[in-house]
Order: sequence, then C-alpha cells, then structure tokens
Amino acid sequence: MVKSKQRQRQLARARWERQQARRARDARRQRVAALVVGAVVGVIVVALLIWLVLHLINQENSRSNQTPVVPTDSFSTNLQTPQSAAPTSPTAPTAPTSQGTQKSPATNKPTPTKATKSGGN
Repeated sequence: MVKSKQRQRQLARARWERQQARRARDARRQRVAALVVGAVVGVIVVALLIWLVLHLINQENSRSNQTPVVPTDSFSTNLQTPQSAAPTSPTAPTAPTSQGTQKSPATNKPTPTKATKSGGN
C-alpha cells in the first residue's frame, strides 16, 4: 500500500503540474490576443494614415485647380492722395488775416473782403 505521506506528495505534484499547464495556456492566450489586437490597431493606424495623406493630396489638387477670383467693380477704394503742408496750387483756399483782408496765394497781395460794420466805423 501507498503511505499517506507519499499519496499527499503525488497529489501535490499533480496539482502543481495542472496549475503550471493552466498558467502556460493562459499566457499563450494572452500573447495571441495581444498580437491580434496589435495587428488590428496597426492596420487601422495604417489605413488612417493612408486616408489622411490621400485627403491632403486631394485638397492640394483641388486648390491648385481653382481659378483665382478677380475682384469686380463692386470693390472700390476711396483712397485720396495726401496734401503737402504748404499748398502751392493757385486754387487752394486762402486764410483770412486779422485786418479783414485775405492774401491771395498766387500774388501774396492783400485783397479786400466785405467788412461788416462793427462799432464806430
């Protein structure tokens, strides 16, 4: 007959072997699952990159094929030329003097203006 201690050792060894086999099987499943998930993610990433590159190329092609838009007459600017500090044209307005006469810019001679009666004149 088999002694009780020897039987316990046999049972412990069988349990350990079953645990090791289960652990090895679980590790193999995890490796396979990780490879499958990695491959699927890799394929998705590659597909997205290819789509992005093709999309950008398509946008560039559509931009380069467009004809430039030329503004029509509805767009106008009211740009005026700046005037110099000292007007030199004879049609420039004249400044009144303190005596009621204006100097003509072309001749620099006083010209009479209408004076209003004020006080005793």
